[in-house]
Amino acid sequence: MIRRFKRTHCKCGDPLDCSDPTYCKKCRRAIAKKDYQANKERYKERATKARQKKLDKFHEFKSTQQCDICGENHSACLDFHHRDESEKKFEIANMLRYSWAKIEEELKVSVMYYAPTVIEKKHALVA
Repeated sequence: MIRRFKRTHCKCGDPLDCSDPTYCKKCRRAIAKKDYQANKERYKERATKARQKKLDKFHEFKSTQQCDICGENHSACLDFHHRDESEKKFEIANMLRYSWAKIEEELKVSVMYYAPTVIEKKHALVA
């Protein structure tokens, strides 16, 4: 009967963690860095495509919305505002760094306003 032992250390001598039974964290990081350097353009292309896909999804979502005050639905003029600033996790303008699920979550705690209407209301309050 052949007994197989589970490896507890990487080839470099560091202890293994549970996520990868072959390489330690330091070695995995070095392998990933080397792969990125060898395939930089592929990684950048993939990131650009993912960013564009999220942006397209956002524009599609925004085109189905309307202002909560006046009902205007011209998507180029609509702005998102948080109902409660304490619920704000990130700026909608910086959304492309987050997953679509997190973007949707942030949009749910926001209201849609037609930009000129908001400007008029703010101007009326100041004057």
